[in-house]
Amino acid sequence: MNPNWMRLITVPVLALTAADERVVDKSATDQMLPFLPSLEHNELACARHEIMQETPEILATAWAHIDGFLARL
Repeated sequence: MNPNWMRLITVPVLALTAADERVVDKSATDQMLPFLPSLEHNELACARHEIMQETPEILATAWAHIDGFLARL
C-alpha cells in the first residue's frame, strides 16, 4: 500500500481489526491505517481474522461499533 494513495481516500472509513490477527500482517495494517484521513479504527480484543464469525460477545462489540459509526455519518 502507498501512503499517498491512502491519504486520497477521504470518505469515512471504519476499520475493525482483530487483536489476535493470524492471517494478514497486523503490523502492515497498523502502519497504513493512520494514513486514512477519515478513519475510525477499533481493534477488537481477543478477536481473530473473521470478526463477523466470532463469539457472540465479540460480534456484539463489532455491531456496536458499526451502528455507532453509521449513526455518526
